[in-house]
Amino acid sequence: SVVSILTGVYPSRHGVMRGTRRFSIDNFPSVAALLADAGYETLGITQSRVTGNRFGLDQGFDRFVVEDQLGSGNLRGARVRRILMSHLRRGESRGRPLFTFLHTVDPHAPYTPKAEGRKGASEPASLPAEKYHPRVFMEEGLGAEAENVTHLRRLYEGEVEHADAEFGRFLSMLQYLDLYDRSLIIFLSDHGEEFGEHGGFNHGRTLYEEMVRVPLVVKYPGSEWGGRVVREPVSTVDLVPTLLGVAGVADALDLDGASLRPSDVESASPGSPRVVYSQVNPAKTPMLAEVDYRALLLDRLKCLQSLGETDQFGRQVPALQVFDLEEDPLEADPLSADDPRVALCRELLEEWFARAGPSGELPAGAEVDEVTLDRLRALGYL
Repeated sequence: SVVSILTGVYPSRHGVMRGTRRFSIDNFPSVAALLADAGYETLGITQSRVTGNRFGLDQGFDRFVVEDQLGSGNLRGARVRRILMSHLRRGESRGRPLFTFLHTVDPHAPYTPKAEGRKGASEPASLPAEKYHPRVFMEEGLGAEAENVTHLRRLYEGEVEHADAEFGRFLSMLQYLDLYDRSLIIFLSDHGEEFGEHGGFNHGRTLYEEMVRVPLVVKYPGSEWGGRVVREPVSTVDLVPTLLGVAGVADALDLDGASLRPSDVESASPGSPRVVYSQVNPAKTPMLAEVDYRALLLDRLKCLQSLGETDQFGRQVPALQVFDLEEDPLEADPLSADDPRVALCRELLEEWFARAGPSGELPAGAEVDEVTLDRLRALGYL
């Protein structure tokens, strides 16, 4: 999902699906490479090795800093902010515009909220503290008790509150450096989190709404269009064309995304409601089965296709499920097969499949080193 954010194309096109291959800008350029070619200084800072140099995401950046905190339980947003502030202070005299990618992992298992996030998660829990981890909930079937799930969710929400406070401090830092007003700032998440809504916990193996509906906030230079809420479906692949448009960088790329600037949206040709897509195809792990899902959202219609016809637990699932999100926001009651909207979903998915190609990981860069793969296996990613 992060490669899609940085390239503006869906996974089946950029070729990185399972986390065993490195991303390569030879297959598709990243926004960092495009902006670097246009004269931008480019800086990347990440707390996750999954989105670092070992996976090729440093390509196109003049400087890329990896401070891996994935799975550590440490919340170190302040440290990332200090790295950025130091860089900004050193770089002010260079006279070049700056693009920065900053990826924190504060709302991430293990859920260990600090400071601002402790209040809501301080109520007594029925399980030992070490049990409140999504992987343990999956392994030991602890999601059957509602109070267990409620406490686990509160721990996660505590981390979200901490991340929110850290983001506020980040904005204050930009204001202190007199950069806020003239900056384009995009705040988002690369995935959601599941808390038993469809049987699982953690993330990365479903395309239900709890996984794909993420926060997205855009602050334009001069706070143009401030306060506007966009209710139509958009996608994280829209960020690259938005960035390039604001930066005034023309490109001849065939992107899957579209600019989110209101002026671009309003000038676009009127037509049918937009369709946005999502994909996930992780490999089998010792505990979980391989899944191969594609989904689309068209207004209130959600279409979920399973190419492998099994869920993450190896259970049989229908090849196609269609939901009316207005009537069924929890995606619990699929439409009947004779509903005409099911045929529409099948047609749209087949059209996209023909255009995007088969699922699975396409040739990308070199394979990821074994040390990194072992680390990801230990964290449950592989």
